[in-house]
Amino acid sequence: MPRTIKPPVSPKNEAPQANLPWPHQRFLAASLVVVWLALIVYGGSSLRQEGVMVNGQELAPTRCTFLVMNAATLTGFQQAIGISEFNPESHRGPTTVLTLILFGTFFTLVIGGLAVVRILRLNYSVWQVIGSAMLFQFLASMAGAAAIIGHGRTLFDAIFQSAAAFGNCGLAIGPLSSVHEGATYVLLVLATLGGLGLPALMELYDALWGLRSVSTHTRYVVRWTSAMYLLVFFVLLLFQWPQDDANTWAPWKQAIATSSVEALNTRTAGMHFEMIDVLPRAAQWVLMVLMAMGASSAGSGGGIKSTTFVQLWRGVHNALHGRPVRREFGIAFVWVAIYFTIALAGLLTLLTLNSEIAADRMLFIVISALSNVGLSHNPIAMVGPGLNVLSALMLLGRVAPLCILWWMAETTNDADLAVG
Repeated sequence: MPRTIKPPVSPKNEAPQANLPWPHQRFLAASLVVVWLALIVYGGSSLRQEGVMVNGQELAPTRCTFLVMNAATLTGFQQAIGISEFNPESHRGPTTVLTLILFGTFFTLVIGGLAVVRILRLNYSVWQVIGSAMLFQFLASMAGAAAIIGHGRTLFDAIFQSAAAFGNCGLAIGPLSSVHEGATYVLLVLATLGGLGLPALMELYDALWGLRSVSTHTRYVVRWTSAMYLLVFFVLLLFQWPQDDANTWAPWKQAIATSSVEALNTRTAGMHFEMIDVLPRAAQWVLMVLMAMGASSAGSGGGIKSTTFVQLWRGVHNALHGRPVRREFGIAFVWVAIYFTIALAGLLTLLTLNSEIAADRMLFIVISALSNVGLSHNPIAMVGPGLNVLSALMLLGRVAPLCILWWMAETTNDADLAVG
């Protein structure tokens, strides 16, 4: 009796047969970069049209460039003259900014997602990556809007805030909630999901339906995100510990709410629920460290990224135990060196241009810009070259991690954690 021959089963890490060849993926990524840059140029031209701003508050070229970069790079600094000065009778300003945020999020998720899928050898096609990016953005914007609409927010305001939250952008149209309101935590959940990274979201969705088990990368992302939230929450609470004579619940409620919000908000949503000055000075240094760490690879957040530090720890651990150091450690080390070199250059340049700002506050702004967070002690009131330097830092903070990811995708075929 002839033996039945079963068709070979593709291994889990083999790329789908329907996937585009890698050179075509490079072309797709380059095309998205060109479209993103063209949209930035269009946004700058659109926001300088007559009637976009309130009369007398028109944007100067440097302020316009800063506002466009602020939205397109998903940073979200508050400005002395910014989106709050849009002409309420014109929809061009808010619509332009929302378009920049939406495409900036899509661009980041897809470019990063394609690289991470190749690095980790995940069984997702290009079209699955693109479709998932669009789907998660749509669901986050609609579900978030449904949860926070009202309390002075129009439907457009709610969609804007939800889309910006998932994109980890601190800009907002309409009233923003305080640390004690439920809408705040809806926005922070969206920001956390966006910061996990598109491949992690795709894997978690598939695991929820029993379609696959999650990769080592996704497990580390979830564990790191949870551990950092708990650690920073307790550290910030310690810094804000109410005095012994506080015999009411109010000081504790404020301290717990602030610690919980900032433990999430600083990685790297940067929404302006409250001013940074309400925190003790020591706690502000903790926030700087958290901003530099950032979110996760292929997500809408910025920073050095959590898995980069895992790779650094692995490399040091292997070296100390006499084991070979893998290529991923070298890439992680180079990326961290690049990040801090850019930060130092930006700090020295801005201190030269704006000597009236204290060095620690300027360092906070530089880290916030380079990590695409958008938190600051006060609305950004710089003018001239200082704004251009901040715009360059925001652009580098968005593009550099993607370049590191693609460098790793081109050169590493046996990694289980992405860097950048």
